[in-house]
Amino acid sequence: MKPTSIAELMGAPIEVVKIRSYSPGWKNPEDVQNLITKLLKTQTAEVYTYEPWAEAAFADIIATV
Repeated sequence: MKPTSIAELMGAPIEVVKIRSYSPGWKNPEDVQNLITKLLKTQTAEVYTYEPWAEAAFADIIATV
């Protein structure tokens, strides 16, 4: 499997990303938007259907794609 962007793994062009909520640690909505854009372009070679680490993970940003 070759590295693929998260956006490509979605299987179709992404038309809308609705940010439902984000933690108070974010200074402004533009910072959240910039992170989401960066994450969608990020190349990955592995996909998990579960959290592959033992520690608890807390939602920092909740969005619908």
